[in-house]
Amino acid sequence: MVRTMEKFLAGVERTTRNEKRGLGLKISEGKKHMSFDAFECIALHLFRSGASEDIETRFMFLLEWNLMKRAENVVHAKISHVEWRDDGLVFTFAKSKSHQRGEEHLGPWHVYANPGKPHLCLVLAFGMYGFCNPHILKGGGVSLFEGTTATSVYARYMARFNNVVNKELVRESKAQWMII
Repeated sequence: MVRTMEKFLAGVERTTRNEKRGLGLKISEGKKHMSFDAFECIALHLFRSGASEDIETRFMFLLEWNLMKRAENVVHAKISHVEWRDDGLVFTFAKSKSHQRGEEHLGPWHVYANPGKPHLCLVLAFGMYGFCNPHILKGGGVSLFEGTTATSVYARYMARFNNVVNKELVRESKAQWMII
């Protein structure tokens, strides 16, 4: 039965790919990677803003990038998952997309300061976020990101991130072209 399903799904995938190719449609699906230039542009915009929601958004954005984690995992982070070790921050996560139950746990993840580019510095972002949210520094099982559920934290982050990318940066780039 399992073997039959595997063959069926492989056939569906092959047929779909061939149909897309025949119609000239995009064959690959899903999210595309973000270039480093785009990452830096977004981080710089959030850094220059200084608004409290942008401090949180930048911290989560830099966590995703530096730890190679999805926002869905980052929203579950607790202050107890973070520690100083020598000259860097060390993050530990219980699960990831490929290890839902925490089996074969990979990590910890080490992050170091980036004094040459403060807008990309996760250590600085964490410090700024900590000053704006001192309650997280109490320790224990306190969540890094405040919200009633992880879903609400993720929704708040994605709403702000999408607004920055789809509206504010587009508006800035149009204004720059008008100057030229």
